Amino acid sequence: MKNVAFLLLVPLMAGLFSCRTNEDLELKYPRKLNGESISSEMLPTGVDVPVKGVMEAGKTYYITGDIFVNTGDTLYLEEGVKVILLGNFSFYISGVLISQGTQANPNYFTIPDTTRARFPEGGAWGGLMCDSARSVMIHWTHIQHAGGPDDSNDPRYAFSCINSLVKPLIIHDSWIEYSYDDGARFYGTRDISLLRNHFIRNGGPEGEALNLQKGVTGTIAYNVFWSAATNCMKIYTDEVVLNPQTNLLIHNNTFVNTGYRRVQKPGNAILFDRWVRGTIVNNLFVNCRQSLRLTNAIDKNNTVYGYNLFYGELDNAQWQTSTRSRFYPLGDYGTPQATDLMNTNPEFVSLDLSYVNAQNINLAPNSNNIRLKPNSPAIGAGNRTYNADLGAYPTDGQGNKH
Repeated sequence: MKNVAFLLLVPLMAGLFSCRTNEDLELKYPRKLNGESISSEMLPTGVDVPVKGVMEAGKTYYITGDIFVNTGDTLYLEEGVKVILLGNFSFYISGVLISQGTQANPNYFTIPDTTRARFPEGGAWGGLMCDSARSVMIHWTHIQHAGGPDDSNDPRYAFSCINSLVKPLIIHDSWIEYSYDDGARFYGTRDISLLRNHFIRNGGPEGEALNLQKGVTGTIAYNVFWSAATNCMKIYTDEVVLNPQTNLLIHNNTFVNTGYRRVQKPGNAILFDRWVRGTIVNNLFVNCRQSLRLTNAIDKNNTVYGYNLFYGELDNAQWQTSTRSRFYPLGDYGTPQATDLMNTNPEFVSLDLSYVNAQNINLAPNSNNIRLKPNSPAIGAGNRTYNADLGAYPTDGQGNKH
């Protein structure tokens, strides 16, 4: 096997998320690390044969057991890498994970085409377990059909980071799709950067797209959330301990068709609860069972919200009425703001308004195109500190790329 060298790019993160998103997120202070090219199609597995090095551009790798990346080691995926999970296995990252896909050649963590029909809600393999990772950078990467059960038969998460030491943690321009439980769960993770991603059909009978608790900080912007089972974002600090405090900047995201699968408990596009603080602006909430829920338990003095658009239009009259009455659920702290656009059609290029579509597994069929028409009222309605427009696809080109 050949020896290759690659760059581990370590950004200067201090102060990055204090007031606005750095859209380019300039990565500074590169350090050269040596890694050995992984040429075998079948990776070694097990704690006694940990994996490190470079998965080569354009190659396919088949996983037949749990993968371990130890502290001090790095697993680097060049562009166009496809990782095929052949069973209910996970990646356990204690070192560094870098998946450097590109727009032209994205990377995949997925399952064989022949088994996709068996796992429409996910659960085919474990996920990326980064609970003890030191650094994670994921660009232009699909993470699909994860959430398989652990040894206790509890579903896992497509991506997990219960870790306050990882730095940086970047997920940009990627897809977390068809996870049986949470798409991603972060506890205590600092300075996260989640930009321009798609979170598609996370949660089977229940589950969130993002579950953020216990002091998570950072920026979540220009993402598309489609049909989460319960909440697109469930955001807490802690039931008892109020420090470190969860503090997030959430702007220019588009939420569509969320919260319908868990019938007994309405899901929210954003649930802000239990001593959370932050800023929530420039978002689009469309046909969500409940849209923006800011409970009475949040840090009211340090939470800013407004400049959001809400819309409910379904072919089921009962659900349409219910959706419109829950843009801000009654009885909570959150209420419509003067800068909000209430029950205003965002004028997407096209959207199937059927209740069946609201429960659909994907954006398919292609009648759903949630970019903005030129006459959209979301254009020019934003808080300009972040963007002049609302939603994940603003007209300045800074938003979602897929």
